[in-house]
Amino acid sequence: MTRRLSYQLASQRDDAEIRRLLRENPMGGKVSFSFEREPSYFDFLGFEGHFHQTIVAREEKENSLVGMASRGIRQYYVDGSPMDIGYLSQLRFTPSYRNLFSLKKGFKFLQQLHADGRVPFYLTSIMEGNSSAERILQSAIPGLPRYEEYCSFVTHVLSTRRSYSLKKGSTVKIELCRREQLPALLEFLQQTNCAKQFSPVWDEETLFSKERTPGVSFSDCILALEGGKIVGCMCLWDQRRFKQSVVRRYSSRISRFRPILNVAARLSGSPKLPAMNEPISHAYLSHVTIHQDREDIFKALLTRALQKARRQDISLLTVGFASNHPLQSYVEKSIKTIRSVSKIFLVYWEKEGTLPVVDRNNRIPGLEIALL
Repeated sequence: MTRRLSYQLASQRDDAEIRRLLRENPMGGKVSFSFEREPSYFDFLGFEGHFHQTIVAREEKENSLVGMASRGIRQYYVDGSPMDIGYLSQLRFTPSYRNLFSLKKGFKFLQQLHADGRVPFYLTSIMEGNSSAERILQSAIPGLPRYEEYCSFVTHVLSTRRSYSLKKGSTVKIELCRREQLPALLEFLQQTNCAKQFSPVWDEETLFSKERTPGVSFSDCILALEGGKIVGCMCLWDQRRFKQSVVRRYSSRISRFRPILNVAARLSGSPKLPAMNEPISHAYLSHVTIHQDREDIFKALLTRALQKARRQDISLLTVGFASNHPLQSYVEKSIKTIRSVSKIFLVYWEKEGTLPVVDRNNRIPGLEIALL
């Protein structure tokens, strides 16, 4: 007999059950991660965007929470102009409810929410190798929205034990951001980000905001200057006080060889494989914006970020770019990292019309790793 599910918007009273669901249902793969929200899910929802909703699925007889998903809305640059775009994330079901019936019913509820007309479409990310999710979501099954693959996104985890030497005579000066530099920084971010597709739009209210960017302050923002002008930006965004990544399982092969792999990692300066069931000591390299994507500016900013991370007792840094981003090729060839690949999709309902034109051929994706 099919157990009945009811879908509704989450409220503060669901907080503990949502956190349990995230903790107990890690994402699969050779390394299985849980992406958690301790000590509170609702206290930091502004991080999801200026508008956000969390959907929960309950088994009606037991009234137990068995699934969830998140709908967040923020401004991105689309074809050079700011535009409200949705982001779908945190899709989780307990194992016994991971089926097409649960998925279709959940998307029906989401479509009802989408009828508010706030956004034309959504972005979402699926880890490469999650073939079952890709197969179902791209199958054009009635009741599901259209998933159109947009790009591949490469995430790199690097050790803060690494250090890099800069060329002598460099004209690039590196310093921490000061409050009086905010107008110039915002102008630089706006001029540079609008050239890339789906770069976030930052303004005076959101760049260093307790609600929208909790954990980022002026002192976490590193600037590159040349001739007195800002030519690069990189923030060290430590999200651990509200968002944690925890290794819950290694494959039997990785688990068996993990001690040897970590010895090799220590000798080579590569990232170590973290212990299981403990939050990973990591931060994001966010707001990475470089004039003309210059490698020398990126390297100079990275060098200062590594120094700063070590002083804050952060072991790992996470940075990511679309596969065709110029800085992705630089990281790939120049830095020892643990890499993973995900696919970014555009999600929309076909019967509402065709997807708005997105000029993907001429604009490099500017997706922000710390917001995915």
